[in-house]
Order: sequence, then C-alpha cells, then structure tokens
Amino acid sequence: MVSPSCNVFPEEMPVADIIRNLPHPALVRARISSGSRGIAYVDGKETFQEKYNAIKKEYGEPIVQEYIRKKSYCSACILLDEQSREVASFTYEKVKEYPLSGGQRSLATAPIIRSKGLCRETSPGGWLEGVAEADFMIDQQGIPVLLEINPRFWMPLNLAIKSGVDFPYLLYQLAQGQKIAPQQPYTIGYKYRWVLPNEVLWLFSTPDKIQGLKEFSISGREISVMETCRSMIRCRSLVYLPRVSIS
Repeated sequence: MVSPSCNVFPEEMPVADIIRNLPHPALVRARISSGSRGIAYVDGKETFQEKYNAIKKEYGEPIVQEYIRKKSYCSACILLDEQSREVASFTYEKVKEYPLSGGQRSLATAPIIRSKGLCRETSPGGWLEGVAEADFMIDQQGIPVLLEINPRFWMPLNLAIKSGVDFPYLLYQLAQGQKIAPQQPYTIGYKYRWVLPNEVLWLFSTPDKIQGLKEFSISGREISVMETCRSMIRCRSLVYLPRVSIS
C-alpha cells in the first residue's frame, strides 16, 4: 500500500530538523478535524514556521505530510467482523469538493469500476472491527495513495445504501450475532449530491461559472422535479440513479 512518503510527527523530531528536511511542497495537517479545516499548504521553508504555529495553536500538535498532486480522489468503505474479515465493501469517487483545493465532497458517484483491491488493502487484519472509510488520492501516475483511515461512517453513507450495501443494517446484524449473507454486486452509477450548502458554495467558487452552472443544473433527464424537491426538503442532499448519462 502506497502512502505519502513523508509523515512527520513533530513530537518525534525537532521543528528545526523538520524544516531542514521539508519536502516541497508539503501539508501541515491537524490530527483531529474535518473537511479541509486545519490543513495548510506549505510551498517553501520560509513559510513553514508561521503555518505550523497557526495550525498548532488552533488544533493542537499537527503532522507534516508530503503534498500529492492528485488526478482524482476516491474512498474505500468496508465492514469487518470480529476477526477482521471482510463482510461488505463499497467504493465511491469524489467528483466535486468544497473548497476547490480539497475538502468535503459535494458530488460523489459509485464508479463504473469498483476498486475492490482498495477495500481489501484498507483492512490490515487483526486490529479493526466494524466500519471504516479509507481515503485515497490518485496521483498523476494513476497510483492510489492512502491518505487516512477513519473508523466511522462516511458523509455519503446513503450512496452505499441506495446502491445496495446497507452498512448500518449489516453492522446491526453483526452486533446481534446474526448470520450475514454474502455480499451481492451493488448497483453502479448512483450519484450523491450535497446541494445545500456545499454544491452551492462550489458553484460560487469555481472559476468557470458557465460550465459550473451547466454541471450544477439538475437535468430532468437525470431525475424528476418531484423527487428532487422531496429529497431537498428531507435532507438537503440527493442520491439518485440518473435515467440517462449526462455528459
């Protein structure tokens, strides 16, 4: 499994040594945060100390990580039993994010190619039980780079459920000691859209407003107006299987 080549924990190395050996560019990342909060981009040694101090002051001791020039971004979701055996898995691709530099997903999709290998790599046997989400960045060479593993449910959980992998119910079955049927292939092509507020904020931030507006517009060929209204009133997000592919 590939991970960023520089994961520095400041309590294990003096800051002066970190600065001396700092890769360019790099990220100073909060250990406890969400979205893109608590992440600072460092493009040179001159700005490291200021950004490091700012993150440390607000979030506590950060880590320093190699910056990956990404081609795309995906997540592998997995459920493991008490012996760390795979019960179910699901992958999705992040299509839009806010902020644009990297953050919470505003549009995600269950991709045509399911990255089962990523899910299996997520589970280094013997220490994990329950659900987890592993975030991978695909670099410019097409290699998945593991960023982090979060032992919790993920934001577009309903994307997995709608696609046919009901993780909450499967976890309940595990907790009750019930026998779980082997996972069946899930439906590919579902879309998850977190319209309010993230996709709206994405639209205001994207530099190409005309193309952004085209992508933002919910086509009647993809989903009916009635279904859109029901979903937005209920949870401010949409999960649907497009009627036809919209390029």
